[in-house]
Amino acid sequence: MSPQMRNIQIRRFSSFEEEQKADKEYWATIPPDDRVAMVEQLRRDWATFSGQTEERLRRVVRVLDRKER
Repeated sequence: MSPQMRNIQIRRFSSFEEEQKADKEYWATIPPDDRVAMVEQLRRDWATFSGQTEERLRRVVRVLDRKER
């Protein structure tokens, strides 16, 4: 099932702890590849809504000079 086709569920909890437990259980049922696809879709949606051109995630590389020990 694609991330766009997921059903929305509304649940009521009696405590924040109960909600957090249910939230962790829910995300554990979704395969990792689907979770990454959801993040990518959110990133694309944000770029569209904010008017930014779509680009890939940036990679940052830094070279640090350290004293030898």
